[in-house]
Amino acid sequence: MQRSKDLQDLKELVYILNRYKVRHIEVITNTPGAGVQSSRYRKFYDALLSQGWESEEEAAAWLGYSASDKQYKRFRNEFKKRLYNTTLFIDTNQPEFSDPQRAYYHCWQEVAVLKTLVGRGTTINAMTLARQLLEVAQKYEITEIALECARHLRQYYAVKDGNDAIFQQYSKLTTYYMDIYQAELLASDCYEQIIIMYTRSKAGRRENGLLAKSYLQKLAPFLERYESHNLVVYSSMIGIFERMCVFDWAGTIELCKSALAKLSNRPSISPNVMSSFLHQMTVCHTMLGQYQQAHDTAMESLGKAIEGSHNWYKSLEVLLANALHAGDYALAWQTYRTAAGHAQFQRLSDPVREPWNLYRAYLALAIKLHLLEVSPREKGDLARFRLGRFLNEVPIFSRDKRGMNIPVLIAQILFLLLERRFDEVEERLEGLRKYKSRHFSEDGEHFRTDCFFRLLYLLLKCDFQAPKMKAKAAPLLAQMAKVGINLADQTHELEIIPYEKQWEWVMLALQPAKLTAQPAPKSLAAPFRNR
Repeated sequence: MQRSKDLQDLKELVYILNRYKVRHIEVITNTPGAGVQSSRYRKFYDALLSQGWESEEEAAAWLGYSASDKQYKRFRNEFKKRLYNTTLFIDTNQPEFSDPQRAYYHCWQEVAVLKTLVGRGTTINAMTLARQLLEVAQKYEITEIALECARHLRQYYAVKDGNDAIFQQYSKLTTYYMDIYQAELLASDCYEQIIIMYTRSKAGRRENGLLAKSYLQKLAPFLERYESHNLVVYSSMIGIFERMCVFDWAGTIELCKSALAKLSNRPSISPNVMSSFLHQMTVCHTMLGQYQQAHDTAMESLGKAIEGSHNWYKSLEVLLANALHAGDYALAWQTYRTAAGHAQFQRLSDPVREPWNLYRAYLALAIKLHLLEVSPREKGDLARFRLGRFLNEVPIFSRDKRGMNIPVLIAQILFLLLERRFDEVEERLEGLRKYKSRHFSEDGEHFRTDCFFRLLYLLLKCDFQAPKMKAKAAPLLAQMAKVGINLADQTHELEIIPYEKQWEWVMLALQPAKLTAQPAPKSLAAPFRNR
């Protein structure tokens, strides 16, 4: 009799699957077995990976159609459906997945099973699965899934079982996770409101900091009651943004350390989340001139990232930015080559790829000024660098008023100086003057950038004569030094290289006949290896 009862869960599953049986499942990524001919979809899948098609027309032509043919559109839609089905079978046992990531994908796959079982009334298996999922969701702090499971269990004990004590237990748990979920939704919305501003404009304006501060005040009541993983992550990131907007780099580092301390011993913490905080710490150490600490933090972050992933690129980006500030152009160049040489580079979105195009422009300037030695082949590649093409490669930055267009404008002037195109330099400087009057406020928000613009105006006042400029530049350089880069009005992403160093580049550019290789500073690290 006991054996019969134990079989009830299996019989329940067999019954539903027999009634609603799946006639055919094709996992499109699996290689067909011996003697089995590949389907047309499998062949198209392989061709997409190997052929390097750039357009819909090329893909359609491989099938013998044009892109506008109904047959191709039907094939394409069916192929896409099969790809969607195949995503359910992604192998999360591969080493690139962390335990929290495996738990996340596993739980959501199981939620789909749970919903199906509940929908067809298979309560024995549904509630067993809900209990198991709840335990995993609680361990890895996946609030939405914990809420879903608690809700199903509450409903079961209210409608099917009638056990009031257990019902009340799950009712309280449902309310608990509902409250946390609402807090996490609010925190994520506040964070994303900030991120959309930052994505569109890199300028760290004080009004954005005030907005972040208001968001923290809104989240304060929830933070007094809960410290869930997502709530800690989102609120900490908002706090980091707020501190960065008032140039409190040391305070930002402490915030990052505090967040990592809260999360580090939890199963829910993933390498990606840890890297996100390490990125911010790297930036802050760079802004404080603590280049070795910044380098070590960036390398720690890089060690946690999967090659080719977003976090891998972000780790390389902050590593390169720090190397540029430290004057370690060789390390910056090696880092750029590692990033740009990866197959994933061309697949990056425009906002993610544009900083790399800007860094390449500054590295090209360093090479032209003999501040960086590269191989003859690399030098030949950079000799084909064209200013017009560069501007086309940074369209978002070029439109970003009071933000990333500042280093774009400065890079243009430096290239034109090197090419002795003084008339065009004069035009750009006049445009710079108008730009400043339109977009710079009177409260000193862009003090260092304003000083550097005034240094550039000396090109016209001194008729591009370096000796005359040297004496007139001294007071401006002294003013700029009073507001060091650690108290600057912009992040490392705007002042790509310290303005004092860029002024040296301007002076070098005016003496092309005398340019000689400059001694390289001691590198922050041994030669960077492409892993």
